[in-house]
Amino acid sequence: VMDGTASSAQLALLGVTVTNVTPDNLKAVQNAIGTADPTSLTALQTAVDNAISTFNNASTLIANYANFVNDYEITDSIYPTPQASDYTALAITGMGDSGQPTVAMINSALGTPALLGTNADTRTDVQAIVDAYQVILDNANTASSTDASASDYLAIGVTGVDAGAETNLLGSVIENKATADVDSVADLQALANAVQAVMDGTASSAQLALLGVTVTNVTPDNLKAV
Repeated sequence: VMDGTASSAQLALLGVTVTNVTPDNLKAVQNAIGTADPTSLTALQTAVDNAISTFNNASTLIANYANFVNDYEITDSIYPTPQASDYTALAITGMGDSGQPTVAMINSALGTPALLGTNADTRTDVQAIVDAYQVILDNANTASSTDASASDYLAIGVTGVDAGAETNLLGSVIENKATADVDSVADLQALANAVQAVMDGTASSAQLALLGVTVTNVTPDNLKAV
């Protein structure tokens, strides 16, 4: 308990009612107990109950945001925007520090049409979104890192990226981008669309430039040849 690693069985052994402790919320419960540092069974039970309630509220808020706010420009006040505290309540790790996905980045993923409430209604689901975005950020921050896979892009709501040539080209492009160039799923979707256009032979001059191609000499007259 004091180390914040107690299992549900161990909590029950101590006399805690663990009916609502699940594999999904256990980490949040453990974190809350570690923070509360309870010195009585009553305090321990209170910490567990409060953690579960806070977890459930945060999980519902995040799932609703993903399910109903399916737009890059978020304006619907009916479904509040998830805050750092919500991700903390869900016991999500790997967010907010230098080089890690920010709350805004993950919210941009939740706000895409590709991600619905069923893609973000468990701690495991949300952690997978964070982890996938981390792979992409690592690619932008460290050229030697592994390129993101097609499943990584899809996990954060970027669509239309196929494994193979497309992931290779997109990974090469992102290696030469700064974090600010990939700090929203809208930015990444624009890059993915440009890569798809290249593969289709329909890329505009603007899309080529977005990918990092020097297009000084590309003109409307020679674009088709390009």
